[in-house]
Amino acid sequence: MVIFKTTSRRDKVAWRYQLPLKLAWAISIHKSQGMTLESADLDLASCFEPGHAYVALSRVVSLGATRLLSFDPRRVYAHPKVVAWYASLEARGLGAPPAAAPSAAGGSGLTAEQRARIEASKAAALARRQHSLAGAPRAV
Repeated sequence: MVIFKTTSRRDKVAWRYQLPLKLAWAISIHKSQGMTLESADLDLASCFEPGHAYVALSRVVSLGATRLLSFDPRRVYAHPKVVAWYASLEARGLGAPPAAAPSAAGGSGLTAEQRARIEASKAAALARRQHSLAGAPRAV
């Protein structure tokens, strides 16, 4: 789309093109470390290092303010040294890691509503991922 064009008698002197764009902001997981985010749309299918998913998820103040755009469970994992360290704690009788410790509510310490929202968000992200891998155009 040409916004304006200036020409002399023989030549174009100047012209300007403008494309309609939707404004968006993104930061990497690395840049978000140490930040507190009010809300976030997360692409967890692109994690490539151990702990990426944890860092991304732990930056947002509320589960309700977090939306999973994509999710690949094979990409969400802990570093082998961290897994070994927690195993050594359990072997010495020092207990399970906090995330794995059962709560009075039964399990993770999340409410049934929070667990249902996580599962629904995860299922939607997996469906979007499978849809995009199938080569079909993605809905925006």
